[in-house]
Amino acid sequence: MTSKDRFVNYVDEVLHYVWDPLGVAGIPEVRDEYRGYVPRVVELAMEGNVASLKEYLHWVETRTMGVSGDPGQCEEVASIIFSWKEALLKGS
Repeated sequence: MTSKDRFVNYVDEVLHYVWDPLGVAGIPEVRDEYRGYVPRVVELAMEGNVASLKEYLHWVETRTMGVSGDPGQCEEVASIIFSWKEALLKGS
């Protein structure tokens, strides 16, 4: 498994267990609930703009999922994802 593959897996984990705007992290049957957002999140992380990632996550919460959203949580999740990116993909 490459570093990028590991990063993609970590993004999926962070979205499911940390971001979790629908509150489904404890339901095994919907483990893939946020998987469709992983490619765009990875793309934004690779572009290197934390603010854009935070805004995207909040947009998904409010516009796609129809929940009130939590900008602070989105910022925390974006920071976690960028930390993993730095740890796994230094020099990439």
